[in-house]
Amino acid sequence: MGADERRFGAGRGTRPQRYEGTQKVASRLLLLLAAEGRVVRGRPRGSWTSHQCRWAPLPDWSPGGLAELDTHEAEEELARRRLRAYGPATADDLRWWAGWTTTQVKRVLTALKPVEVDLGGGTTGLLLPDDLEETEPPEPWAALLPALDSTPMGRHERDWFLGDHGPRLFDRAGNIGPSLWWDGRIVGGWAQDSGG
Repeated sequence: MGADERRFGAGRGTRPQRYEGTQKVASRLLLLLAAEGRVVRGRPRGSWTSHQCRWAPLPDWSPGGLAELDTHEAEEELARRRLRAYGPATADDLRWWAGWTTTQVKRVLTALKPVEVDLGGGTTGLLLPDDLEETEPPEPWAALLPALDSTPMGRHERDWFLGDHGPRLFDRAGNIGPSLWWDGRIVGGWAQDSGG
């Protein structure tokens, strides 16, 4: 019997690799069911950092089920909704937010035919062609946004509204904590103590 056989036991298979790990079948099964559109992941159990989530049958959230869309049509509709809600945005913002390749973004933008607008500082933003009306400047405003809010999380380029607050608001994984905004710029962070 060789040294490896003595250490791992004769006939017990190959030597374990450092990168090997075990997974529970439920985790894999739930992800497969979600990919097939049969279940949806709900709110986490406990705090927002919990990895244990509630799961529900898709009809509980979307009684009519999901519409069947061509992949290119779905990408175009997603980009259209994104630009309508958060435009102007850069092509890089769209690529980063959607997790698309540069080729996918180019194809989608060719179909949508957005209008280029100057965002200042040499940056070009994109707007939908029917979203070009001038808007009145708002009155001064403040907002307390929660952690992971889509406003700061949905942009790849954040310097124009983040300033030098990044290291204090973003964790090492790239997630933002609660942020304090004044007139469209982050001016700090906020927290709620245990007493509310």
